[in-house]
Amino acid sequence: DNLIDCADPLCAGYHCVPEPPSGWSGPVALFLGAEGDQLPACDPAWTSLITGGSGTLTAPPAQCSDCGCDPPTGESCGVPTLWVWSAADCPGTADLIPTISGADTCDSFGGNSNTSVMASAIPAAGGSCERTGGEPTVDPPSWSNAALVCDDPGLGGGCEQPAQVCVRQPQAPFATVVCVSQAGDVACPPGDYSDKHLVVTNVTDTRGCADCACDPPAGGSCSGTTTVYGNQACSQQPATVPNDGTSCINVSDARSVKVTNVTGPTGSSCVESGGQPEGEAVAGDSTTVCCLAE
Repeated sequence: DNLIDCADPLCAGYHCVPEPPSGWSGPVALFLGAEGDQLPACDPAWTSLITGGSGTLTAPPAQCSDCGCDPPTGESCGVPTLWVWSAADCPGTADLIPTISGADTCDSFGGNSNTSVMASAIPAAGGSCERTGGEPTVDPPSWSNAALVCDDPGLGGGCEQPAQVCVRQPQAPFATVVCVSQAGDVACPPGDYSDKHLVVTNVTDTRGCADCACDPPAGGSCSGTTTVYGNQACSQQPATVPNDGTSCINVSDARSVKVTNVTGPTGSSCVESGGQPEGEAVAGDSTTVCCLAE
């Protein structure tokens, strides 16, 4: 009958639509279904162009296991601080704070008529705790719609109106109107293709958990015996000074000090921190699909 494409009544299933605007691809067919649904196959005359998600992106924060700290390791015991007064009953500021070089060592000191003393607790020092926890559980990001875009490989003629092309009519479950597409998130072109849908082809997902951390060990203590002597050789007139930082001991004279029987540390622990959710999932590459109004 010498008629072409849409002008030929034998070409069932085709119709005339406005030609794609400059810079836009198509016409294309668009399918939007529920996330997780199996995507339909493109019409045999069309090719699969894009698959992705559309609508609202759902990406809840990561769930993080609780942070914790193992018991401290590597701690050691230090030496106490000794305060010495020339008057009885430890009045006011100490007249002398002798240096204690280490446990089981005799340290001599001067001063005039050292008649009262006080000693601090024996401190715990150093060490660390191994961190635990902070493991992320991340649900996959999801979209309110799964999207498939199929491209019509050819444009026909036979349309009565100018600037129109003959294309195959999309069939359910695709939208029954044709669309045009362009890479990126852009505004629809002026004219008939005004119903915008953004199809996202990938997601940049940085969700996770902040690293767990453990503060240095704290709260530990050591036990031992602090003794002052009336001579500088740690051999005469010994007097034991409690390691509590509050007990004042009056002595006839104090000229040297030795710390012995040191044990510990005990009772220390580390405070955990970190482990909170961080990061986010955001849309990556996308394609704008603009369809004819239904």
